[in-house]
Amino acid sequence: ATGGTYPDGEVVAFHLLSPPDTRPDVRPAVPGYFVVNNYGNNSLFTAPDSVVFSRLNIAFPDYTPGAFKLFRRATGDFGNTWSAELDSAATLLYASAYSKLTWKNGSYDTVFNKQYIIVNSDTTNYGSVQVSQPGKSWSVSSLYPNPCKDWTRIDIAAPGIPSGPAVFTINDIAGAQVSKVEERLRKGANTIMLQLPSLPAGTYIVTIEIPGQKPQTRKLTVL
Repeated sequence: ATGGTYPDGEVVAFHLLSPPDTRPDVRPAVPGYFVVNNYGNNSLFTAPDSVVFSRLNIAFPDYTPGAFKLFRRATGDFGNTWSAELDSAATLLYASAYSKLTWKNGSYDTVFNKQYIIVNSDTTNYGSVQVSQPGKSWSVSSLYPNPCKDWTRIDIAAPGIPSGPAVFTINDIAGAQVSKVEERLRKGANTIMLQLPSLPAGTYIVTIEIPGQKPQTRKLTVL
């Protein structure tokens, strides 16, 4: 902002690719989170006109910017000390693992020294990617990586668009449901990212249900 107060020292941003200790809620987060630290002497300055987060791994090109919500907590905080939703993104520039989201409504710090995480509220088709490899029969791959900790993927070849979303249910070895997610499939090859809730290490069963197809199961090992 013209005539505003600017930091009188370095402002350094870190993009951490590992997940934080906890997410703000059950909705999936864009992988990783950001830490922004102000090393200047003035602890208060004019809010920026916009904030841009880049090199984001966003798997599905048809998301709307408004699906992405911004949260923050103080640098060094642990546990669910995340703020309420700050704002929805104003623009999305999609480029797979190099996507960029911009916030423009001023719901940002005038101090920084914060952690930021981006949550995707569009849980219906989170993680779906169309690959131009049309097939003539249904096929469901193994889970990968497996074993895993925070997320796993599965490939599904779809010769047509099913009548409804595919349903992925995760149960523990005793049969208790720990997660259930719906994903929209497209004709051709789909890669689905399943972001896991906080789970104890052990063995889990993933059931894949596609309308009109026989349910399939996969064993998942969580580290």
